[in-house]
Amino acid sequence: SSKGASGPGGSAPIKAGTYDTGKTQGVVGGATVIRVEGFDGKTTPDKPYGDPIFMPYSIEADLPKSKTTQDIDVPGSAAEKLSKVSDPA
Repeated sequence: SSKGASGPGGSAPIKAGTYDTGKTQGVVGGATVIRVEGFDGKTTPDKPYGDPIFMPYSIEADLPKSKTTQDIDVPGSAAEKLSKVSDPA
């Protein structure tokens, strides 16, 4: 992260608006960059997750080292930016 922290990367699928990194590697806490990507789930051989429904969204957070909940709100502008990239006028 920009705060000089380092640690292993991790990921978790989002289903019905929730995710749980505890089912995978989890997070180590401290300064963290959170990146969210969303897809329509209509898979093809070339698109294993489907088409994107918004532009990748990143935020920085200072997460505790203990188990916690982190709510992430992807702004509507992320979808608006995707439509501008997909269909430039």
